[in-house]
Amino acid sequence: MRVAHVLEVYNSIKERDIPDTRVLTILKRDHNILISYRTLMNYKGKKPSELNTNQLSIFDIAS
Repeated sequence: MRVAHVLEVYNSIKERDIPDTRVLTILKRDHNILISYRTLMNYKGKKPSELNTNQLSIFDIAS
């Protein structure tokens, strides 16, 4: 699963009055994205340069 995709879906759901734990429930239920709260927080903490899709595509080829 790509970090950029998870963050894109997260940003489409997240609003000021919705806590991250509720967003995580919506991700699991509606979008079938099964990640832990800790993983989501790690994704949110990444720099935009670390989300480069060209770098991530190397791992897609290997799997």
